Amino acid sequence: MEAEHESPSANFTPINSDTPIKADPEEAENATPSKAVPKSSSTTPKKTKLPPIPTSFEAATISDKLILRLRDEEQRGWDEINKQWMALMGITVGKTTLRMRYTTMKSNFVEMDGEDEVRMLRAKKEVEDKFEGDKWRLIADAVESAGGKKYPAGALQKRFKEVSKRDGGEENGA
Repeated sequence: MEAEHESPSANFTPINSDTPIKADPEEAENATPSKAVPKSSSTTPKKTKLPPIPTSFEAATISDKLILRLRDEEQRGWDEINKQWMALMGITVGKTTLRMRYTTMKSNFVEMDGEDEVRMLRAKKEVEDKFEGDKWRLIADAVESAGGKKYPAGALQKRFKEVSKRDGGEENGA
């Protein structure tokens, strides 16, 4: 067996000959990896642009419905889903491409009635208002912990806006 330190092209046997061709040691020493081992373009799969992700189940293609059926109804793993999808489409995709496509489709297919939209908007406002109050309380605690005086959260918020205006209008972090 040949030494492990030799490059794969150190001994090359042409198809039409039984005599190996030895690489010139000086040439091999100066060769870059791309020159020493040429890459075959046939091993690199072509990148093909996938169709747009559907916004409704009705607009889903056969290949998209395959992903949904295999994952939702048959609880198949992503390796198997990728294999079946690539066999159907004849396209090679990245390991997480179909997983991301599935997640986006599931989000796109959700339908929400008007009442729940109103509830969602109200809940978002309540959470953001609570977060805003909590944020300034935490900032007041941090100022005090760092050796400063104890200030009410509202006073810090007001002062921050004044300082931001005075210093050029940049509200870093507000």
